[in-house]
Amino acid sequence: MGSLLSFCRRNANSIEQPIEKAAESTSKPVYSWDKRPKLDPKDYMVDGLQDGVAMKAPGSVNGNQFIIQNCQRSKIYVFDHTSQVTIDDCIDCQIILGPNNTSVFFRDCQSCDVVVACQQFRTRDCRQLNCFLVCATKPIIESSTAMKFSCYSLNYAELSQQFQASGLNIFTNYWFNVHDFTPLPEDKNWSLIPMEKTVPGVFTFPDDVPVKIDAANYTVPYTVGEQRRTNEGSCLLVFASTLNKPAEQAHRVIQQLRKTNLVLIQTGEFRMTSFDAPRIFESATFQRVATQGCVIGLEYNGVDCISLCENALQSLNLFPNDNVYVSSSRQSAEKEVDQFFALADAQMAV
Repeated sequence: MGSLLSFCRRNANSIEQPIEKAAESTSKPVYSWDKRPKLDPKDYMVDGLQDGVAMKAPGSVNGNQFIIQNCQRSKIYVFDHTSQVTIDDCIDCQIILGPNNTSVFFRDCQSCDVVVACQQFRTRDCRQLNCFLVCATKPIIESSTAMKFSCYSLNYAELSQQFQASGLNIFTNYWFNVHDFTPLPEDKNWSLIPMEKTVPGVFTFPDDVPVKIDAANYTVPYTVGEQRRTNEGSCLLVFASTLNKPAEQAHRVIQQLRKTNLVLIQTGEFRMTSFDAPRIFESATFQRVATQGCVIGLEYNGVDCISLCENALQSLNLFPNDNVYVSSSRQSAEKEVDQFFALADAQMAV
C-alpha cells in the first residue's frame, strides 16, 4: 500500500510540474528598452517661435535628436550635446547647438547666425547664414548663396564635457574647407567671416541664459583657415601621444602663442603609421614616438614663426622635448605642413 501511495504522489508531482513551467513560460518578457523613460517629442523641438527665446540647459537634451522649424526673429540656444538636428524654414534667427557627432542640416533658412559643432554640416536652399563651426568633415552647401563661415568661438563651463560625451574631436575642424555642390561659374557662394567677429561679439545673450559664457577663453582652438596663410612662413608643431596629457599641453601652447602676432591656421589629430612618419619628420626619435598613438598638429603662420614657437615651448618647459616636434626651417616647414595635413585629410575621407 505504501508503495502504491508513493507511486501516486510521484506521478501527481510529475503532472503538476509541467503545468507550473507552462504557466511561467506565458509571462511577458521585459526588455531593457521597456525600462527606458518615455520621451516627449515636444521637449526636443522648437516649432513656430516668433520674436521669442527658447533655451535648453545642459543635461536637458542628453544626446537626443532635435528639430527646429518655422521660427522667425528668435533666439534658440541648445546648450547640450545632441544627435541628428534639422533646422527648416527659419528666418532672422540666432541658433546655437551643442556638440553633435552626427549631422546638422539647414534647409530653406535665411539671414541667421548659427553656432554648430558636428560631424557633418549641410545646407540646402539657404541664404545669408553666418556659420561658426567645428566640423569633422568638409561643410557642404547646396543651392545656397551668400554663406559665410568662421571657426567656432563659443565657450561655457559644461562645453568640454559635452564634447567628450558627443565624441567630437576639438582638433579636427574643417570649417574653412567648404564643398559647394552648386558652384557659380565666376563667383563663390561662400566667404570667410572677418576674424574680429566672434560669437560673443555677434550674439546677444539674455540675462537668464543657463550657462556662463566665457568670452576670454576657447574650448575649441581658434583657427583662421588656410585662406589666410601668408608668405611670411609657417611652423608645424606636433605633440605625440607619449607626451604627458598631450591635448592639455597643446592648449597651453596655444594660450601662450595668443600673446604673439602669430595666427593658428589649422589643427589636426590622427593616428600615424611607421610608413608615414619618416616622410614628414626629420627627427628619427620623433618618428618612433609619433607612431605610438594619435598625434596633434598645429600650423602657425607669421613673422619669425619658428623662433616664436620655440620660445613658447621653452617657456612651458616643452622644448627641447623628444615628444614634441617643431619645424627646423621655413623650407622644411612648408613640406611638413603640406604632408601632415594631407594625411589628416586622407583619414577624414576614410
